[in-house]
This record gives sequence, C-alpha cells and structure tokens, in this order.
Amino acid sequence: MKLFYLALALGVVAIPLRAVEVGTSYEKVTDELGVPTSKVEIGGALTLNYPDSTIKLQEGKVAFIKMAEVESGNSYQQVVESKGDPASKIEAGASSVLRYPDATIKLRDGKVVSIKLAGSGEGITAVNGAAKAMPAVGAGEWTTDYAAALSKARATNKTVFLFFTGSDWCGWCKRLDKEVLSTADFKTYARANLILVKLDFPRNSPLPAQLQARNQKLAKQYGIEGFPTIVVLNSAGKNVGTLGYMEGGPTAFLKELKKL
Repeated sequence: MKLFYLALALGVVAIPLRAVEVGTSYEKVTDELGVPTSKVEIGGALTLNYPDSTIKLQEGKVAFIKMAEVESGNSYQQVVESKGDPASKIEAGASSVLRYPDATIKLRDGKVVSIKLAGSGEGITAVNGAAKAMPAVGAGEWTTDYAAALSKARATNKTVFLFFTGSDWCGWCKRLDKEVLSTADFKTYARANLILVKLDFPRNSPLPAQLQARNQKLAKQYGIEGFPTIVVLNSAGKNVGTLGYMEGGPTAFLKELKKL
C-alpha cells in the first residue's frame, strides 16, 4: 500500500479496474477471467488453465499465478526479454512494479514476487495527477499484443485473428492485405466479430528484439510454415482453424472464415 501511494506521488501509476492476484477467491477469478479451458483438482489444490496463464488455488484462494511468459522467481531481465519494455515502471527501495496491458508485475530484489492479471476492464493511468483512460485492444483494430488480445477476446466473446505475415517482402501477404484485409467488407465484419493480431516477420525493417522473439515463439507454437497464415482462435483461446490467401476477395474469404 505504501508503494502504491508512493507511485501516485511520483505521478505515474496504472490502476487496473478488474484484476486477479494472490489471495483472490475462485469466484472472482472466474468472474473476471471467465471459465478456464481446463481445471485440475488434487486434494485441496485447484489449478485453472487459461490460454495465457495458469492459476493455482489453495483453500479457495489464489496462491500462485504463472503467465505464458512470466512466473514467480523470474529476474527483471527475463521479464523484459519475454514481454518487452513495460508501459510504466515504478521503483521504491528494493521493490519495483512493472505495468503491462495484461498484467502488473511486482519484483523484490530483482525477482518476481507477484503477478496481478488485468481483467477485461480498461485501466486508468494517473500521469502527473491527471487521470487518463488506458487504450484498450478493440474489436476490428490491429494490435501486436497477443496476450492482451486473448484477454479482450475472452471478455467480449470474440474471435482472435492471428495474421502471420512478412509485410515488406511477401507478395501473397501484400495481396491478402490489399484484396481482403483492407477492404470495407472485411473491416465491417472485423469490428463486430474479431480481435486482430498482426505478427510480422519483416526483412527490410527489423522489429525490436523483444517483439521479434515473441513473434518467433508464437510461430513455433502454432506451427507456422509459410506466409501468409491466419490462425483463428475462439474466445477461449482454442485454435479452431487456419486460413491463407485465396482468390475471390472479401466475400470468398469471409465465407471460409465463418465456417471455422
């Protein structure tokens, strides 16, 4: 609590309106994050598996949180290598707080000691005393934040559209973008139904090292062998199918997408 007020005094702090952290009850976890993709109960311990995190409870309370990329005990360097630079960072003595769109990570003596997962609500960032709404991942809007996209899809019951592309060298990727993804018909459908994630592998304009490593990790995770490839996930994060370039413009493409 002292660290929280110190952060406010420093003028930069992100305040999640909905979150899950150590000590949260099972009821609040499922209220904030929805039904888990799987649940394992052994004795008095309960493990809830979500697409982007694993949550362990003891006696009905969260005891441990592991994100897809970060877990308790990780070093600051490991966190940054996995998730990139935080949106904000607050330091007070031996403690530091790293704020990401999908989580707030607290470290003590350079090691992760707690992870607070953001829920579906937008956060509010206080900057020099003025409160500003944090930008949220929106339906029909492109993002590069895979974890935030999964969270938003889960909260809004929308489909995740992962677009693996080589934007500055892949001819078929450029055709797909021009003939389908940039059209009014696709954009209208996307605003109502999709969370769009662009996972780029450019050759002429390299990405930041952290983003490049993250995209490569996702390409391996989803078995990407060529570009363009679209991986479609349901709102629970389950892979329901893949698509690629096809002739016929948005009409043909959306027809196939709706079958998944």
